Amino acid sequence: MSSLRDAHDQHDISTHHALEPAAAHTWIRRRRLTSYFALTYAISWPLWLLSHLARGTMGAVLLVVGAFGPMLAAAIIIRHLGATR
Repeated sequence: MSSLRDAHDQHDISTHHALEPAAAHTWIRRRRLTSYFALTYAISWPLWLLSHLARGTMGAVLLVVGAFGPMLAAAIIIRHLGATR
């Protein structure tokens, strides 16, 4: 009986995860600018913080790569939403 219940619970979980990308897509479509800034910070700041910790050549590389965060975030948002022009 418990294996049947576990299978049912597993089905509910997999169905729930199947709906999440559509919800994320709708959220991003409604809040394009917010999504862009959030993604920009999520890409750039961790790299910049790591560059501060790494220092030296590796720190400089991480600093430069982090500077491409806004461009990368824009490309991801545009790709996710599809070019609409």
